[in-house]
Amino acid sequence: MQAKHSLYAFLLLMFALFALYFYSSFPRYTGAAAAHRPADAWLANPRAIRHAPSSDPAEADRPAAGAGVPLAAQIDLLISTGSPADALRAYWLVQACVDIAEKGTLLKEDAQSQTHLRGLTDEEYRAQTALCAGMTERIKMSRLDHLAIAARAGVGGADDAFLRAGPFGDRGALKTRPDDPLVKAWRVEAEQLLTAHAEAGDMLSMLTLMQEYSGHGETLDADPALALRYTYAVSEIFDRMLSRSDPKFPNPYKAEVERALKGELSTEQVTTAIAAGKDMAEKAAELQAKNRADAGR
Repeated sequence: MQAKHSLYAFLLLMFALFALYFYSSFPRYTGAAAAHRPADAWLANPRAIRHAPSSDPAEADRPAAGAGVPLAAQIDLLISTGSPADALRAYWLVQACVDIAEKGTLLKEDAQSQTHLRGLTDEEYRAQTALCAGMTERIKMSRLDHLAIAARAGVGGADDAFLRAGPFGDRGALKTRPDDPLVKAWRVEAEQLLTAHAEAGDMLSMLTLMQEYSGHGETLDADPALALRYTYAVSEIFDRMLSRSDPKFPNPYKAEVERALKGELSTEQVTTAIAAGKDMAEKAAELQAKNRADAGR
């Protein structure tokens, strides 16, 4: 099992590297601000929050939060814009503080950790800790509302974060209360959000569903037919990326497709999955072309 997880982590890393090249600008929510920066970019720098240039005129006069502004004020500033993308920023801002409170640290280098983003200087760490000292239980819980707003609006990556957060922010509820109607309803919504965005051409949503349905996830039930569907789509997208960058580079997802094809699937299931995968890859290409065109204006 560990070998499978290692392989999948490697494939995800390879895809992520190419994705950064291929999708340099990928805001799925029309009119939203630029994609959120990782939590360390918000917290490691105690200076003013600054947004990347946006084509949205409504953002031109957005006020910025300066150094020393309390956490609650920064969240209020983000939410006041009415932008789902800023709602996601607010979520990550608080989630980083939640991680610090629960784990004792978030970004300090740890030789045993595979999840840290980068090491912080002592000054940065003090600033981060000071900011998070203002987190209240209300702020902690409301972050989930911000995340839901972003996920339902289609902000890139929000649906995956919604899945990872778990029902009510408690992933343990999936095991301790699997029959709870609220837990079931949350899981249905998480799956529906990811499916809708993947079918519309969002590669990150495809990746998440590929992982979940292949049995490597922790939330959705494994489904060989759906695993083939999304794995084939990801493989097709990867082929397109390679054709633009390095055609000689091997596509590691082809092996995943072949592995999926060896499963106990009927001819009809295989045909349906491949057709759907091709369609998603085509939509992803169209979406990427549109984003490139919009970025060039």
